[in-house]
Parts: sequence; C-alpha cells; structure tokens
Amino acid sequence: MAGATMVLKITDDITLILERSSVLADELLFVTSGKDEHHVEKVDTYFIQKDIYHDTHRQSSVMVRRVEGALQVEGILGSELRIKPLLQAPRSLDGQIAHKVYEV
Repeated sequence: MAGATMVLKITDDITLILERSSVLADELLFVTSGKDEHHVEKVDTYFIQKDIYHDTHRQSSVMVRRVEGALQVEGILGSELRIKPLLQAPRSLDGQIAHKVYEV
C-alpha cells in the first residue's frame, strides 16, 4: 500500500483500480472556544488520508487498512453497493478477513 495506486478484486464482477485520495488539506486547524478562552490545535491529516482510496471509473471510495497482515476494506462501491469487513467471522486459511458486499 505504499504506492499511490492498487488493484483490488472484490468479486468476480468487481475489480477496483484504486488511487490514493486527497480530500483534506495537509493540516487542519481545530478551534474550541469557551467563555474566557479559545484553544487552537493543528492536526496533521496524514493518518486520516493515508488509507483513503477511490476508483473514479467505478465511482467507489474505500478505506483500505492492513491489520495483522490482512486487508480490511470499508466503503462505497458505486451507487448501490457497500463493503465492510466481517471482523467476527473466521479468517480464511491464509489469514484474510471476510468481507460483506451489500446493497443499499
């Protein structure tokens, strides 16, 4: 996942050509205000954005994380489908996490 693109086969009919998404500025300022003071905090968005990918052709946007050597994919697969990891399901023989693709 270190590169900017990846290919992810979801089903026999759905293969995503994913590019890393850049949806936020590199830093965000969060301001909280109280009666007598306000606090400004800079937040580095790298850790938020590093796992967000999109496939423009399939109109998909997913978060892809590697957890204990296995991929977890969660997000939107076009206008009618979603994907999420089934964390309570047993893993495959090679340690992969099961996922559910469902209609909305």
